[in-house]
Amino acid sequence: FQGVVFGSGVAFAINYAVLAVGSQTVGVLSALVPVVGALGETVLAGQIDRLVVRDDHVLIVDYKTHRPAPKAVADVQDVYRKQLAAYRGAIAAIYPAHAIRCALLWTDGPRWMELTDPDLRT
Repeated sequence: FQGVVFGSGVAFAINYAVLAVGSQTVGVLSALVPVVGALGETVLAGQIDRLVVRDDHVLIVDYKTHRPAPKAVADVQDVYRKQLAAYRGAIAAIYPAHAIRCALLWTDGPRWMELTDPDLRT
């Protein structure tokens, strides 16, 4: 499927697949999602590696090839935190009723690292 989603000054074009278990839809998975918009005084132009939209939350996943991968969230570079925080702001404008979760997937390992609201503040 293809489409464009707009909300509060943010837009993203999506190619997506519906995630289903049996005949029940459980979410929508999008890959390489371009995001363009204005968040207050900040202009955002980026690309989310994976975006999963469920009934109650949205998961943003960004792949990182940085080597070696940090062992703890506290060691994640500020530039990556700011990037996820900007994506979260854009997606929250489009899905205001959803909780927004953010994660980094380090290809060195691989290692999954979910970042919470306090982790995204720099």
